Amino acid sequence: MPDDLFDDALEQLGGDGLVEGDEAAEHEVEVGAVFGQVAHALVEALERRLQEQLATRARIRGAKKGKGFIEVPFHNMEDFERLFALIAGVEASDVVS
Repeated sequence: MPDDLFDDALEQLGGDGLVEGDEAAEHEVEVGAVFGQVAHALVEALERRLQEQLATRARIRGAKKGKGFIEVPFHNMEDFERLFALIAGVEASDVVS
């Protein structure tokens, strides 16, 4: 994963997310919560990047056990063809012809 995405996520959390020394033992119980916050911030950063790349309101939704889906709405067939070409790297007409 590019460093700038990780940096974006940590910036949202307001720091570097690291705990050192004696503080580490005190915060051991919070590791799951911090990991959850970092994971959430990373997904948000990835979602923003996807939206910028596709120029649409793409969404990333997680489910249990690391599964999930990416939702990419389109407004009409022209928009669908544009998005398909960006995602698949080929024109939709080249696939169906």
